[in-house]
Amino acid sequence: MSEENKKQRVGDGRVFFAHVLAVFGPQESHDVTAQRILDVGRIRYGAERDNLKGKHLRSWADGTRIVPKWAYAAALDLALENGFEPTDDDQAIATWKTWRSERQELSDEQAFTEFMSSIPLSKSQRAAVQTYAGLGE
Repeated sequence: MSEENKKQRVGDGRVFFAHVLAVFGPQESHDVTAQRILDVGRIRYGAERDNLKGKHLRSWADGTRIVPKWAYAAALDLALENGFEPTDDDQAIATWKTWRSERQELSDEQAFTEFMSSIPLSKSQRAAVQTYAGLGE
């Protein structure tokens, strides 16, 4: 994959994998961390994989492998449970995109209200997510 393709896109969820690896990496192997994500993916998002290796997480974090939707959601869940807070507008958009993808039953307005009560965002991040989602002030 070229360096240009590896560059993060707007709202890129790779940050969730990087956070999870940073939190768990010093104390356990990446294979064990991958199993954590797979377990969450199976229980909460219906993942049907038999196994997941640390090399997958590392390649998902650096953008060299396509990521299944359930894996973004599972990594976001683990990241949020372990202190992740978006640090900029792009991370806020990534969090919204992944969080929203798993709540299709809600209207955009309901989802945004629930998201705002669940995820700590700055004024700038809130505005960025509102603009990205096409919601008014």
